[in-house]
Amino acid sequence: MRRIYEVTIQNFVVYARKGPEQEWQHKPTYYPQLIYENELEERLDAIMKPYHCSFGRWITLAENDIRNGKREFSWAYIFFERDYQLAGHFVSARGDIPMLFSSHWLCAGNVPLDGVPPLGQIFVQEKSDLEKVVAKTALLQSAWEDLKDLSETRHWIYIAPPLSEQWVAEHEAGDRELFLQMYYQ
Repeated sequence: MRRIYEVTIQNFVVYARKGPEQEWQHKPTYYPQLIYENELEERLDAIMKPYHCSFGRWITLAENDIRNGKREFSWAYIFFERDYQLAGHFVSARGDIPMLFSSHWLCAGNVPLDGVPPLGQIFVQEKSDLEKVVAKTALLQSAWEDLKDLSETRHWIYIAPPLSEQWVAEHEAGDRELFLQMYYQ
């Protein structure tokens, strides 16, 4: 099954006027729109549905973040097929590398009661960041193998294969405490 999809950012320019009798404003407003294949939306909708979210909602949040200057669209987004209790493991492995992560249910506005979010998505700003983190954990090994030869000037969404249940069980044990320890350092 296909795992890698390219996403293109298309900027639309909007000129506005305040009323029918007024001149058009000369300063345009740029609105990013992310262009992607229907197959990607269908696959990620299926992954996010149990978390009461959709890929369309995720895309809207990403477009708003770009438009409002909160962040640029990352080089790659890694989506796991389910949320894992591996936030502590990931935060420990990434150290000071500026890679963000999220849960699938976070885009629906849910907040974890214990303060420790599950890991369902990883945002990779630069290819070199992924390479550095992969050297510290097998969590992203398949992503690195599949993405390492792709252009750094384009944007990618990667749907990771399921992690080994044995590996997950070994690393989920004690993950909450590890996350809180890393977070409060």
